[in-house]
Amino acid sequence: MFVEFGTPNSGIGSFVWASLSANPQIWAVNLIRTNIPNSSGLKAIGFIFDSGSSYINAPNADMTILTNMLKLNVSGCYYANYMINCPCTASTNMDATFPAITLTFGDTAGSVVMTLTGAAYMVYNSNNVCTSLIRGNVALDASNYWLLGLPVYRSF
Repeated sequence: MFVEFGTPNSGIGSFVWASLSANPQIWAVNLIRTNIPNSSGLKAIGFIFDSGSSYINAPNADMTILTNMLKLNVSGCYYANYMINCPCTASTNMDATFPAITLTFGDTAGSVVMTLTGAAYMVYNSNNVCTSLIRGNVALDASNYWLLGLPVYRSF
């Protein structure tokens, strides 16, 4: 899948594109919907694409909602030190264990559905713990955006 931001050039039929939000200087797109349970409580209204970030960064309030989602599949998950940790082993099948996260962004003129598999956002750390590549970020607590970093770029 290729993602193009802005209005697509004519004749390009194989690309998926998403309109930028009202402030195109920050490369942001609007969140339309997600499959995250209780997502109506998310602080995020959109996403900023950031190829310089090693993680997906979110406001801390949204991390609580994500932790609760993971607890539906894996008991013992908890949020501490700005990351979600869950019990697992080095042989855990991340895609089978952790639910896919589907994010739809853009607007009525153009939208993209992006699905992050469990392997895209969870990694085995050590000592039978898997750690999320989605991190809470205090700098985003005053924001309404997630920063989509390298885990997204590696997936697409």
